Amino acid sequence: ALEKSEELYAFAIANCADEGARSATLQKGADSLGPTAGARLTNTASEIAPDAALDGHRAIVAAWLNGGERHNAGAEELTSLKCGVDRLGAAIAAQHPQDDLTVEVERSARVLGALADETSAYEQLGWYYLRTARIPETGEWFRRALANGGSDGAVEGVVMVLRRTGLRAEARELALAESARSERIACLYVDLASEDLASGDMTDIGELARLTTELRSPNAAANLGWHHEKEGQMATARDWFDRSVEWGAA
Repeated sequence: ALEKSEELYAFAIANCADEGARSATLQKGADSLGPTAGARLTNTASEIAPDAALDGHRAIVAAWLNGGERHNAGAEELTSLKCGVDRLGAAIAAQHPQDDLTVEVERSARVLGALADETSAYEQLGWYYLRTARIPETGEWFRRALANGGSDGAVEGVVMVLRRTGLRAEARELALAESARSERIACLYVDLASEDLASGDMTDIGELARLTTELRSPNAAANLGWHHEKEGQMATARDWFDRSVEWGAA
């Protein structure tokens, strides 16, 4: 009976010229048949109209949230659901300019949480809210991700939030503390610290000099050169300027 129902929904989608009706059929199909069948119906719709895929993935997520207990939560269904959430996340990342995806991203985060991947969900929300310039929500979700052993991306997110809200010293401290995680985080620290050194907002240069040398950053080396020149340490300043030229030409 379920196979026959899926065939009927697929036929209706394939022969539906109206975009709104096609989307409604996808929603109904996912709600009635579950995520696995919903994923197959989404593939059918996207072959006809590529933009229909987003509606299909929304339908899959919504159906699971609204009635997931009615469906068999087997490995195949969870795999289909995770695929739908991942594709929805890709659409969110593309940030369709005329489409407010707040509800969808929050729902997809709940789904990821249900799949025992809360940290990924928190980070997804953090990046979404950062793109939409909702800074308080951004910081909240990135910090939750970090508290749950979040990835390098969660660290970067918190550093960016602190930087945007004027808490530069705190941003530097976090980036330095986590700099061993990845070169990208170390670069965040070097960029922040060298900017603050140039503006006179930082005087402790030991870690900056170490990481600048490790990363061979020409801009940071130049800022260190100007700092030492200001302090009257001309030989040291010249050494940093030489390094800046060498690394910039490499």
